[in-house]
Amino acid sequence: MVPAVPDHTALLALGAGYPALSGFVVDAAEGRAAVHVPALCLAAAEAGVDPIDPGKIS
Repeated sequence: MVPAVPDHTALLALGAGYPALSGFVVDAAEGRAAVHVPALCLAAAEAGVDPIDPGKIS
């Protein structure tokens, strides 16, 4: 089993449809991977925090 802990930038890429990251979601759904998303990373991605300048919200 492959573990994955994405940060907010990875979640933004996943939301944009980045194929390599969507594969983790498919693998997790089929039991081949475990994806754990920290709540603060999810909140930062939802808020659209700029990964280069975290104080800036896009």
